[in-house]
Amino acid sequence: MSKIWDLPQSIFWGLLPGFATAIGGAYKDTLFEPFEPLKFFRSPIIAFIWYIIIDKYFPNESVILKIGFSSMMERICVEYYKAIFKPEIINYKKLYYIVFYSLWFI
Repeated sequence: MSKIWDLPQSIFWGLLPGFATAIGGAYKDTLFEPFEPLKFFRSPIIAFIWYIIIDKYFPNESVILKIGFSSMMERICVEYYKAIFKPEIINYKKLYYIVFYSLWFI
């Protein structure tokens, strides 16, 4: 019998690390820039997508590992997006480290 997902549980555990990241980022950046709802909800959505993917491939692992891995993958995706696909604010030192460490994992 194949398990799809326990959707309510996956929604909770998938959104948890994303909202933690979003709340921390909003708290940190409110002194320097205005609150932007699209940026705020980006982290929870990406963390939820990664949690679903991780839960599909690793259904027997503990939830704490899945939360940590989805949080890590969310940060990698968001920082990669901010470094590569926003040419007006490219930080070349940051870009170098992202490309270098991406190639290191290959």
